[in-house]
Amino acid sequence: MSLLDEVLEHLTRNGVLPVLVRLIREVYRVNADRFEPALGDDRTLFGIAISRNIANRAVTELRGLPGVHARLINNALEVSCDGMVIRQYKLPGSAVHVNVELIDWTTSEAKLRGAVENSRTDPQPTLDSDEELGHLFGYLLPPFRHFRFVHSGSQETGQTTISAGIPRDHRDGGSPWLDVRTIWSEADGGGGGEETFSPESGPTRPSASGPAHSDLPTPDPQVTPRRTRKEEHGDARERHQAS
Repeated sequence: MSLLDEVLEHLTRNGVLPVLVRLIREVYRVNADRFEPALGDDRTLFGIAISRNIANRAVTELRGLPGVHARLINNALEVSCDGMVIRQYKLPGSAVHVNVELIDWTTSEAKLRGAVENSRTDPQPTLDSDEELGHLFGYLLPPFRHFRFVHSGSQETGQTTISAGIPRDHRDGGSPWLDVRTIWSEADGGGGGEETFSPESGPTRPSASGPAHSDLPTPDPQVTPRRTRKEEHGDARERHQAS
């Protein structure tokens, strides 16, 4: 299993992926329904509304997930969880399916920052020598901690395609992705869609080892009666007589 697959499975378990996939699909449908070229709406306005609606709603809907922090930075959504930083971007154009290779991280410093950090090859401190902690360290701080959701959709039908991947620095050429895959697609033009990770599944709690705290027996309180001053004087008198 690739790192991207592991990340997507983890984001499914903690609820982030189901929320984002459902939210992106809803936003495209709603904006397509209210898109009115006769009133001056165009592709630019559609794209801005899509990005802003997703960002604003995600901050609210991700708020209740344990260990997940969603915020707006200069009107852009940033989600932090378990050492990962997640952002979302609309691909150019208005087709249901747009080639993910068309994403350009160099159009803003914020978009480029994550790709550059993922592409660094400087050695990083690890705990690989520790058999008990090494795997935990690697899980909390993956070798590539920046992940991106990109999406495209039709302003006429609201159908959409959503992909997720690991961005890379492509200023010297090559792909803007270290790894990328489609996680939802309605590009066939039909009413249905194809999903890899179910957007209907909710967050699950990891199984605990041993009984839950609420299942443990309640210990009987140990109460020791307080000695009176008369009893303490009596004991002192007996010790004095014995000596």
